[in-house]
Amino acid sequence: MNIIGYKKGGGSSHTPVEQTDNLHSTAYARVLDLVAEGEIKGLANGLQSIYLDETPLANPDGSLNFKGVSVDFRAGTQDQEHISGFPAVENEIGVGVELTSKQPWIHAINNLQLSAVRVRLSADGLSKANTSNGDINGYRVEYAIDISTDQGSFVEVLKTAFDGKTTSKYERTHRIELPKASSGWSVRVRRLTANANSQTTSDRTSVISYTEVIDAKLRYPMSAIVGVQVDASQFQSIPVRAYDMYLKIVKVPSNYDPEKRTYDGDWDGTFKPAWSNNPAWVFYDLVLNDRYGLGHLVSDIQIDKWSLYRIARYADQMVPDGKGGYEPRFTCNVYIQSRKEAYAVLQDIASIFRGITYWAGSNITASADMPVEPVYTYTAANVIDGKFTRIGTSRKTRYTVALVSWNDPADFYRAKVEYVSDDEGIKRYGVQQLEITAFGCTSQGEAQRRGHWALVTSRLETGTISFSVGLDGAIALPGQIVRVADPHRMGRRNAGRIKSASGRVVVLDKAPTVTVGDKLTVILPTGETETRTVVRVVEDSITVNADWSTLPVENAVWSVDSIDLAAPMYRIISIAEKDGLTYDISAVQYEPGKFDYIDNAVRITPKPESVKELRPKPPVNIDVNESLYVVGIRSFGIRATVSWTSDAHRFEFAYRKENGTWTTLNTRDPSIDIYGLDEAVYEFSVTAISSTGLQSEPTLYTKEIMGLKLVPANVPWFLIEGNTLSWGPVQDLDVDGYMIRFHYGHNRSWSDASPLHSGVLTQCPFTPEKFPQGPITLMIKAVDTSGNESAKPAVIETQFGDMLAGNVIETIDFQEQGYPGVIVGAEVVNGRIQVNNVIEFFKEDEAADFFNEDEHSDFFKEDYTGMSYETTIVTPNEAVVGSTMTFDVAMTGDLMKISYRGYGGTKMYGDDVEKMYGDDDSLFYPSPGEYMPWPGQVTTQYMPYQFRLDIGAGYAQPTVDTCKVIIDVPDIMEQMNDIAIAETGTRLPIREKYHVIENVQVTLQDDGGEAISVKVVDKDPKRGPLIACLDVDGNWVKGIVDATPQGY
Repeated sequence: MNIIGYKKGGGSSHTPVEQTDNLHSTAYARVLDLVAEGEIKGLANGLQSIYLDETPLANPDGSLNFKGVSVDFRAGTQDQEHISGFPAVENEIGVGVELTSKQPWIHAINNLQLSAVRVRLSADGLSKANTSNGDINGYRVEYAIDISTDQGSFVEVLKTAFDGKTTSKYERTHRIELPKASSGWSVRVRRLTANANSQTTSDRTSVISYTEVIDAKLRYPMSAIVGVQVDASQFQSIPVRAYDMYLKIVKVPSNYDPEKRTYDGDWDGTFKPAWSNNPAWVFYDLVLNDRYGLGHLVSDIQIDKWSLYRIARYADQMVPDGKGGYEPRFTCNVYIQSRKEAYAVLQDIASIFRGITYWAGSNITASADMPVEPVYTYTAANVIDGKFTRIGTSRKTRYTVALVSWNDPADFYRAKVEYVSDDEGIKRYGVQQLEITAFGCTSQGEAQRRGHWALVTSRLETGTISFSVGLDGAIALPGQIVRVADPHRMGRRNAGRIKSASGRVVVLDKAPTVTVGDKLTVILPTGETETRTVVRVVEDSITVNADWSTLPVENAVWSVDSIDLAAPMYRIISIAEKDGLTYDISAVQYEPGKFDYIDNAVRITPKPESVKELRPKPPVNIDVNESLYVVGIRSFGIRATVSWTSDAHRFEFAYRKENGTWTTLNTRDPSIDIYGLDEAVYEFSVTAISSTGLQSEPTLYTKEIMGLKLVPANVPWFLIEGNTLSWGPVQDLDVDGYMIRFHYGHNRSWSDASPLHSGVLTQCPFTPEKFPQGPITLMIKAVDTSGNESAKPAVIETQFGDMLAGNVIETIDFQEQGYPGVIVGAEVVNGRIQVNNVIEFFKEDEAADFFNEDEHSDFFKEDYTGMSYETTIVTPNEAVVGSTMTFDVAMTGDLMKISYRGYGGTKMYGDDVEKMYGDDDSLFYPSPGEYMPWPGQVTTQYMPYQFRLDIGAGYAQPTVDTCKVIIDVPDIMEQMNDIAIAETGTRLPIREKYHVIENVQVTLQDDGGEAISVKVVDKDPKRGPLIACLDVDGNWVKGIVDATPQGY
């Protein structure tokens, strides 16, 4: 056999690849949900507010989390359109014809009741083979659907394609909405992609059937509905739907912006429709709505809208949310899904604003527990028999822990339980639990406030009072606040009736216990109460600070509140008519201070309601000292010691950090330690409590706790002995060591001082290797582990006073004294003795020729005359006997000679019986010796000395420039350490016998006192030098010094 052919190239072979099928038939889940009574505002955030199985339909960027989704929504108006396809009557008619590019499928429809037609198409297979390599890939076939109405032109309503690969039959349907018609429609399906008619391409398409659809077109008026269609392949079953919506649109005041929660000016009583979750307007809607409320029984004139307006404004006020932000005080976010008794529903809504609802005459009225002024005052004067009956609540109802159920929007509004405690109540009554369902509450902060309200109300509003009144006393309504001035309870009469009134002067029925500054409350003829400040009291006549809106009449009721006594307030809970003329009133105690406590954690200070026992005075002199304590190795906690002054029996102490929750403690001591604090601003409160439990006003104190940021304490003292330094230790636990710096001279500036060592010192005492010499300022500070330094250095300043001499001498300087004694032939000029006279050898010029100048020149050498100076007598004292005496003189001229003489011990005259001139041993009595040449130095004896200078005439001008006697005396010096100086100064305790103290050198030690400098007041050699310490203002203060006196 012959084989003919050839091999081309050397490449590898290709294995054909078939693409995976990616066209599959799709089924859809279609659900219509009735979400709420209409009209509602709608979805909170578009498709992001629709959840399928708790997954949002859309993301914030607009992308969808599900495919094949369509949504339609109706807000629930009266005339809203229906949602197409929910529900429908359908009739499917088979077709089964191939759809080709040359032959479209056209069908006429004459049933005018149809709403839509649904066309079902198929592709028997869709693929194309690559003839070059054998790969099998997908294929695309485009098509369009057109509608002709009433035999008019066809209009394209859909253009799409089969695009992908499938080896099996793939079907899809298209719903085509039919417009309004008078005779009918024609439906046309066109294949746009030409048929391949190839064995390598599978692209046969068909029209399987069409379905005639008649929608029910149910509009569901006044019902909010949502229709959702989604590709069913993404779910195992029909998905659970959830919608985040702004629900019911209700009537709100015309001046109200419900989104900003603001009110524009005064309200005229008219309304507008808007969405709102303010519980007052939800309450109003439920009362007046005639579909789901009481509108078929109650008209708008039968509801007190003005009271609701006040409640609504209180509800909209912003309060802390407990997380650093703010939120409205009350909101109503509730989804009522079942029928319930009307009163119960209204009471549930009222519970949101801590209120009650009741039928007053022919009106529905709501009242809230919120800050309001009393509307009336009841006293013994307007209560039948002046009798008040009181009942206290059971201890079992003094709840101290609340478990508040609320709905968490972050967890699809599932119920959560918030734990709230009353620490003060727990101390008194133990743990007594209350379970609360916070109706309509979707805020954790609001749940906390509801819990605090329930607990503090049960603890503070424990008393119930009842009494009977006549027609004039039946003014207050349930929920309103009244004063009750019971003299038997309060310990003194502070209420009664008015005798007369004129202008600002009111005459009371009895001289009351009233002082200037008290508050006088009067019931006016209108039934309203007004309060004014008392500015003058004359017996039973009271003058107030402002006019009354209506002048009080005779027998009107008055009451007075003062600093030490205030009429307690009560909330009316029921009024029962007895016989048409009298009424029984019941009221419960009302504590106005609780509202700031609930919203802002402000401590409650009850007002004094009795003077039978005076409340203790508030503590004074609160002081907070912080310190550290050891937690671990180089780890410290922060402790604060709080102290105060009070003679009370016990104390309630509380503290909180940066407006947070109060922590309350009890103690019998006027001080307390608290541990585990942070570096933050703290508020401290101390309340004095008497032996019977009466409490004072709290005393508040605020301080920033610095912790590790706090600088170490100042070094308490700093001493020097020789070159060795020692100091008092700083007790701060986090002290790392000490730093010493210095300046030459007296300079206390720390920042530019030079370090005396490297690093920090941890050992005391310290002797530097090289100590700076001369007058210096030494400073020391403590340093902690955070690098903080003491605020003020301890300071040592050395060498105050005199510099110590290396050799003590006694000097008599005649030049400084102006050359006392006898001067002959000269005069003192500019501090020296000077000869100015010139010799005149010949008096006339003619006589000059008598001798030849050259032969007789010696006659002309002496140009200046001679001179002599005899000093005053110098008398050394006994202390210098035996010392070396020298005579220091500087002079110029010719034939200079220095001589001296001593005065002997023989007296010139005998002792006087009657002394005329002085003592017999006076210097005038000894006889002087003869002048002798000065030997240069002599040994001093106890006798007078005198010196003489002689300078002969000559060519050089005779002068004396320096002339002094120097005696080298025997030195005496002693060192004194740690001498305490009194405020009046202290003399140094000298031990040696001094004749003269020449120098006193002083070093000021830093003992933590006020002294910054030292003054040597005198140098008394007998009693010792007087030393004074000075403060910054130059005042004499106490101090400690080291001193060295020097003399002979």
